[in-house]
Amino acid sequence: MRSGSAPQPHQAGRRRRAGLLPVLAVLASLLVGTAAYAHLTGAFAEYLAVVYDESTTDKLREDLETARREIAKLEPELDARRKTFLENRDAAVPKLLFYQDRGLDLSLELLRGAGSVTDLLGSRWLLQRQIELELDRLDELYRSYLQVGLTRQSLQSRQELLAMIESNLALRQPFLDSVGELGLEEIANYLDIDWVSEVEEPLKAALLADAGTVAESWREWLAESPLDGSLELAAGWLNERSGLSYYFRADHLYAVYEQEGANVILIGQLLQNERGDAQLMLEAGFYNGFAVPDKALEELKGFELPYAELRRLPGAGEQAYLQQAEGRIVVVAKND
Repeated sequence: MRSGSAPQPHQAGRRRRAGLLPVLAVLASLLVGTAAYAHLTGAFAEYLAVVYDESTTDKLREDLETARREIAKLEPELDARRKTFLENRDAAVPKLLFYQDRGLDLSLELLRGAGSVTDLLGSRWLLQRQIELELDRLDELYRSYLQVGLTRQSLQSRQELLAMIESNLALRQPFLDSVGELGLEEIANYLDIDWVSEVEEPLKAALLADAGTVAESWREWLAESPLDGSLELAAGWLNERSGLSYYFRADHLYAVYEQEGANVILIGQLLQNERGDAQLMLEAGFYNGFAVPDKALEELKGFELPYAELRRLPGAGEQAYLQQAEGRIVVVAKND
């Protein structure tokens, strides 16, 4: 993926700059209100009519602050879990090494010292029970270790998403600076031209490719969770095969597309579509710090997962459903 500097106005627009409205005319026109710009053309016109109104990016800024708060909360939690893991490991390892090194000797000692078959069997049961308890503790230790790793991955993913949001917002002002002497109609046209000529088709193609990958290989995508054995679809698998970067969260799924001078963040949820399948439904989008209008967003389609086939998986159940989680999508088993 590539990132770049802020996009510059289309070359044809540069040749038309001479004689255009000065900055004062633009500022004066803002006082008239959005109704005066009903004639503006292009998908971004309605947003650029209030281009200096920061409310058009409220959703993105809200997600930015939420990510910051969650990162601040996760960092001490990660330290606490790592400390617990190290303490448990230090207590468990000597016992496990003891049973590994002395297991055969202990069995021979029990055999020599047993007064009867009943005593022998009872002593062996106690020894076996003790070993099983230690193995259970080892299993808990392993799961604790995995949880620390998953927490660390979650923290890293949120930091990456935070950086993406900041990059997207950072491209807004340079674009406005580059077209500062133009009227709102020209600004709207420039942004619309950049979207249609440089971003829209590559983005649609990337989403279509992901939809094809998921449709053909969703069974390969499925894997057992190391924590609880449930079936899951990890974001990492899709990211390895996609031209976008996906971030799976419990509340929303994010898809980020980058090319030189362009950063697009798409925000959606995994919902059931009219055909009864699960689909990434896009609710909002941001292109270089500008909200993507509904008209443009409707042209973008997320990947789908077939509910009917998922529910035929062993152990899934006829009412199984998909649930968004941190870094993954979980198959929640459920029967009538």
